Amino acid sequence: MIYKDVGTGLITSLLPAFVKKIIGYEDDKIIRQVWTALDNTQKRFFDKYNNKLGKQEQCFLSRQENYEIMLNNIKLKEQILKPEDINPNSFDDSPSATIEAREFLIKIYYEELHKIRELSDKITQKKNIIKNEETNEIIKKILEKVETKEQLEKTDIIKEAKKYAKKDFIIEYDKLKSLLEKTIEERDKLKIDLEKVRKENEKADYKQTLTKAEKYYFKFEYNKFRDTLDKYEKEKQDEIAFFSYLKARSYYIELDYNNSLLQSEKAVNINPQNIDYLYFYADILYKKGYFNKSIIYFNKALEIDKKKYGEKHIYIATYYNNIGEAYRDKAKYSKAFEYHNKALKIRLDVLGDKHPHTAISYNNIGLLFNEQAEYDKAIFYYKKALKIYQDIFGERHNHVAKIYNNIGLTYEDKGNYNKSLEYYHKALKIDEEILGKKNNETAIDYDNIGRIYINISEYDKAIQNINIALNIFKAIYGEKHPSTVTSFHNIGSAYSQKGKYDIAFKYENKALEIKLDIFGKIHPSTANSYSSIGFYYEKKGKYNDAKEFYMEALKINLKIFGEKHPLTAVAYNNIGETYRNIGEYDKAIELYEKSLDINIKINGEKHPYNAIFYHNIGLAYDNKEEFDKSITFYFKSLQIRLEIFGEKHLNIADSFHCIGTSYNNQKKYNKALEFLNRALNIYINNIGIINPNTAMIYFNIGISYFNKQQYNKAINYFQKALNIILEIFGELHPHTSLIYNNIGFAYFEQKDINRATEYIKKALKIARELNDEVLIKKFEGNREYILSLKKQQR
Repeated sequence: MIYKDVGTGLITSLLPAFVKKIIGYEDDKIIRQVWTALDNTQKRFFDKYNNKLGKQEQCFLSRQENYEIMLNNIKLKEQILKPEDINPNSFDDSPSATIEAREFLIKIYYEELHKIRELSDKITQKKNIIKNEETNEIIKKILEKVETKEQLEKTDIIKEAKKYAKKDFIIEYDKLKSLLEKTIEERDKLKIDLEKVRKENEKADYKQTLTKAEKYYFKFEYNKFRDTLDKYEKEKQDEIAFFSYLKARSYYIELDYNNSLLQSEKAVNINPQNIDYLYFYADILYKKGYFNKSIIYFNKALEIDKKKYGEKHIYIATYYNNIGEAYRDKAKYSKAFEYHNKALKIRLDVLGDKHPHTAISYNNIGLLFNEQAEYDKAIFYYKKALKIYQDIFGERHNHVAKIYNNIGLTYEDKGNYNKSLEYYHKALKIDEEILGKKNNETAIDYDNIGRIYINISEYDKAIQNINIALNIFKAIYGEKHPSTVTSFHNIGSAYSQKGKYDIAFKYENKALEIKLDIFGKIHPSTANSYSSIGFYYEKKGKYNDAKEFYMEALKINLKIFGEKHPLTAVAYNNIGETYRNIGEYDKAIELYEKSLDINIKINGEKHPYNAIFYHNIGLAYDNKEEFDKSITFYFKSLQIRLEIFGEKHLNIADSFHCIGTSYNNQKKYNKALEFLNRALNIYINNIGIINPNTAMIYFNIGISYFNKQQYNKAINYFQKALNIILEIFGELHPHTSLIYNNIGFAYFEQKDINRATEYIKKALKIARELNDEVLIKKFEGNREYILSLKKQQR
């Protein structure tokens, strides 16, 4: 069944061992159940397709990799197989599997898995099952006292939850509140739905099934609820659809979006005009990241409700809001603005300017402006949302803290780190007061604060705060959770900025390992880790390894977002960096320009990413010794950065540094020193002296003095650069090699032959040990100098 030389459907001794290895379970009963599910899937597949795709031992189903993918999928409840995950290629010239064939295979595979309740329960982590059961019990107890959302707002749910929770059970405020709200909504909605269908359907057995099922539902016994519905004799399609919809909602409450999606899809396929089925299906598609399909189904539901309620109704505003969010995730910002503004207009007209839903619209528009780098506009809208929440809930409320976090993030993106830190601390104070110190929201606040300390070069404080966040996340979720992984990534960033790339590399590798386990390879967060690891390789001068990881990130982003997305643009830029570092400058410029073109089409001309891309094009032209072009692009970058960040931002220093370097290359040394010293002052004032960028400015100031034939000053600045680089990277690094080389030439010009020989030999030795072809080529050209030095020594 698994290996090509073993016919499909055959029971062999190879299969159980293979299944056991993949799913990680020793229980023979579980192994048999999985085996049976696969075997039944194959039989059903060949009942339909016979040998149209080749004989059983020749078709795509005989590929071991396809079974590995299917078996691995059992463990990942948040991931649904897609046709493109299955290798369609058969053997021996047999036809490849069509998309329809692969879709059918996946459909029947899940149907077979869903028959095995015990399998689903056991393969899901027992800890999470217990946690869900305890959470349901807490919700049940609280809802015995609370019947409406209004009552819930007045209830101290943490205090209530602690009455019923076990001692070691960690309560997540946001999740608990959300579940309580959803459960109240579900309870009210279900009562209406049940009353409605009872009136429409007079069948006694139908009513009896509903009555029995709803008792289990309100007792939070969802498995028994679904089993009762399953047992009902499915005679009418609308009844089957309704029961599928009910099961979908019960899976949704349990956060099992895979099964919820399958059941809601079934309901929609049976009755594609039912507004409840359409809306719920669209919402689940959005949560799973299927944005295009989500928009299609939100629009289908929207058109039906427009006819029923008209344009100015809060339901219509909700549709517009949700469609806007899907477009934002797709980076289709103009479309996102269009829909969020429609939602806001309706909410202002119907609900007024002092309602939580209106605040939601203001906040979402703020997020859009932030992603477009229009930071002042973003803050303006956040503050409108903030005022509404403060007027309704007061200062001490989680919604207020969340807006503070969003404002803090915008100031962070703007480069105003002191202001950002102020707002993150405001959020932390509120969350610690109302939620306690061991809560996921509090952990997010610590993580945000740690990230700011990275930006202002207080790395020890950064690591301290992020570690607090990491420990909270671990206590709540364990290691394998997106929030925990974010903290691993941020700690890695802190060590990276300290120049401790080996330590940073370990943290980012840990993050990648967990992301692959949680999300799989095709996920934006996984792509981000590949990029980060590529960056660490680049900083260590291992450019081929860097390119390999950047390419992986690009492949993932292309598969998820397509060509026209900011993250795809960034991925092309990163690969361009590796080409520039290995001396393929035209290829680098081609990739930078591709990045620029993509981002201008999405975000317009004045965007931080464009400043990066212009800057990098300038670097490539510098490397090509086309200095007039390089300065042109540096100033294009500088103009955007000044407009966005002001004059004292590190990005401005970066531009000044490169402009100064380019003037050096044009032999305009006084002009070069002017810009280099401006860059140096910004760096020292912001992040201190021990930093790679500060070191390279010292190095380039040394170049200016060298070219001005002021060799003592040149050696002084080269030595300052060398001391920093040795402290950060150690001896074996390209920067170290480059500085040794230049110190050697400065001594050569001073006729200090012994020292010149010593430093130039060191430079070449390091380049060879690094196997850095670019540096070796550069330093091999210095052999004549070395030989002439030796002759003079004799």
